[in-house]
Amino acid sequence: MGDRRPKLEQRIAAEILWMLGLVGLALFDTSLAPTIWRFRVDWVLIVAVGWTLLYGLLPGLRIALYGGVALDLLGSHLLGTHLLGLVLCVLLVALVAEPLDREGQLLTIMMLLGAALLYGILQRREGA
Repeated sequence: MGDRRPKLEQRIAAEILWMLGLVGLALFDTSLAPTIWRFRVDWVLIVAVGWTLLYGLLPGLRIALYGGVALDLLGSHLLGTHLLGLVLCVLLVALVAEPLDREGQLLTIMMLLGAALLYGILQRREGA
């Protein structure tokens, strides 16, 4: 009667769109972005951390899972390296940002910088 949840087909379609979007972002991140700029920007990490700050741990983990698998399949590192790095970054961001006010711009910048540092350390360690 008053059930406003989307139908199963709509939820499956939304998940498929998320997966395709993150595969496209991972494809841009691994192939096109390094040729445009001379410095490395981890777009999937930025989306995962931003989504975690906006919506919490579980939606952030979903983004990290889809993006990590896509980066692992498209990248040249060991399988699971990107997935592990993204999941650890999202968990750390959620743990640190949970008791804090999320509307501050300084918190967002500090969380992105901290997550990028951790992600870079994990990628260097696992990729070496």
